[in-house]
Amino acid sequence: MVDEHYLDLSIFFLGPLMLFPERLPKDNTDSAKRKAMEDEMTNMLNNPEKNEKIRPSTKSQPKDKAQFKDALKRLLTNKVFMYNFGSSLFYVFAFMGFGTFMPKYIQYQYNTKGSTSSAVSGMIGTVSKAIGLLISGWAIQKWRFSARLLSGWNVVLGILTFTSMIVFSNVGCPSTNIPINLDGACNADCACPQDARINPICAKDGATAFYSPCMAGCQSYYYDKNTRTKMYSNCTCIEESWMQNNMSLTEEWIKKGPLKFMDYPSKSNILTAQEKSKVTPNDEAIGGFCPVDCKNVFVIFSTVMFLLMILGSTGRVGNVLVALRCIDVRDKSLSMAFNVVFLSLLAMLPSPMVYGAIMDTTCTLFQRECGETTNCMLYDLPLMRKTLMLTTAFIMSIGVIFDIAVWYHCKDVHIFDPKEEQEAQEVPEQKEQNGTSKQI
Repeated sequence: MVDEHYLDLSIFFLGPLMLFPERLPKDNTDSAKRKAMEDEMTNMLNNPEKNEKIRPSTKSQPKDKAQFKDALKRLLTNKVFMYNFGSSLFYVFAFMGFGTFMPKYIQYQYNTKGSTSSAVSGMIGTVSKAIGLLISGWAIQKWRFSARLLSGWNVVLGILTFTSMIVFSNVGCPSTNIPINLDGACNADCACPQDARINPICAKDGATAFYSPCMAGCQSYYYDKNTRTKMYSNCTCIEESWMQNNMSLTEEWIKKGPLKFMDYPSKSNILTAQEKSKVTPNDEAIGGFCPVDCKNVFVIFSTVMFLLMILGSTGRVGNVLVALRCIDVRDKSLSMAFNVVFLSLLAMLPSPMVYGAIMDTTCTLFQRECGETTNCMLYDLPLMRKTLMLTTAFIMSIGVIFDIAVWYHCKDVHIFDPKEEQEAQEVPEQKEQNGTSKQI
């Protein structure tokens, strides 16, 4: 028995494929020309008398290796093709590497849940590209842009993305400093393991965080079912820091504590209570990182990145068309294989490893298990933001240089056949003439 879910999926994906015609209707396509050549060779073989006169000698035909070398040489010496390949190489390297770590970047930089960061990354990395590819394909087919215009658009997109990366390297959310090694009298009797997993807690001043309840010297806790968080008390290190650093309760904790009997406390009442809390030691904390007001910055980042990905993907169709039109028809299959193989080897495979190493350089605390270093538990967030954004901007700047070279050298590249363009222009004119004659 076949599962109904698999059957529904097969119908869903096979349905659109069934709408495609068996053959393309145009007669001047590459496949049509190849079919005509095959038919001509078949006719030659069926007519031996003519075949003896026309058939070339097998000894004069170049060997496969020589043909491959000649085709590869034509590709490597084709300036437009190689510059276009260089542009694709650096763009794929940048976006593949940054896209791999975008969920982690969003989660740590903007203090979001793992599910939220994954969903936003999927929207930015997948949905936006699909929209951009559809829009660009429709626009190119409708207005038949030239190769120079398409390559110039790629230059504009590269500069725009480069500028955005530079801006976002300086725009981020405030981060909370968490002391890692807190060896003192306040937690001397707790015997806190140095290689324990991070379990942060936040004091009621809303800004002081500790690596774990043990590091904070907490001795008791209870679970709040309403907020679904753990509340810690009798934290000796928090009490000690409270007096040393002149800490005070946040407005939220003032309303929940000293002023909980007042429905609408005034600003002066809140300030008075906060001043009193500075001289009254507090030894309580709440589980989790200290709250950071980062919603607006997160929305701006997500929106701008989504729009950038849509615009950036509009240039990929033109990039592929230029790569296919700047070479001979006989070299198209080799050019596609060349792009797939070397983009995989030089961009898709190494870029996640390179970006992973860059992420590790911003780590301030690695998890250790059985004496071995494993995952990173704490990052230097400002350093992470600047390093990732500036590295991506630098790699993309090299791609922009290659795009400029493509724009300069693609003067003689035709995306569409001039005869097709002339026919496309004549059809509307004929329709207008026919409509005029009917009216007369």
